Amino acid sequence: VILTSMVKRVDNAIYESFKQMENGTWKAGVVNLGLKENGVDWALDSNNRSMISPEIEKRVNAAKQDILSGKVKVVDYREASRCPL
Repeated sequence: VILTSMVKRVDNAIYESFKQMENGTWKAGVVNLGLKENGVDWALDSNNRSMISPEIEKRVNAAKQDILSGKVKVVDYREASRCPL
């Protein structure tokens, strides 16, 4: 059973690119958007709502806040070239 998945917020990436084009600040290149930039999130919708208890939702959102605050460090495999475990 898969309870949830991630959401890649391509809509937000495109919107930001359009805004940069509009104000003349757009530059070609790779841009990584994470939780902080609202580029990714976890999926909670009608397909899994009944499987996610309020306690689990609270814990996932707490983990998300810990990542955003820097309390939990997410290692970018592309930068480290290895898994930290």
